[in-house]
Amino acid sequence: MTVLEDLKTDSMVVERRKESRIVANSPTLVSVLGVDGHLPIPGLVLDLSSSALKIAVPVAIPCGALVKAEAFETLLLGEVCRCEQAADGFQVVLQVSHSLNSLSELERLNTALWGQDQVKTIRHSTARELVHSYR
Repeated sequence: MTVLEDLKTDSMVVERRKESRIVANSPTLVSVLGVDGHLPIPGLVLDLSSSALKIAVPVAIPCGALVKAEAFETLLLGEVCRCEQAADGFQVVLQVSHSLNSLSELERLNTALWGQDQVKTIRHSTARELVHSYR
């Protein structure tokens, strides 16, 4: 191979991402929004940047689907921009549009404002509604 061919090969593998990515390998729950009867999907956050999340999931999620992901004490809302089959399921890339950090602190605040019993009732009602909506 000539030096010119080496340069062409090297230039073809240049990273084109605008943001750096962080390897995560952290569990997550992904919910497709606006679809009745859709249970949360367990997944694994493979990597993330300030505006995107790559998640391994056992089922395909269509491009354009609006999703909610919970990981790192954060609630993330966004749109699926890529879904590719992988060896053990699918890899989904989520373009993040909104996030809410520190979920455990938010729960502590709710408990302080509403009381433990009220927060448990709200959480239980939400879970019960979720289960009933999937039947």
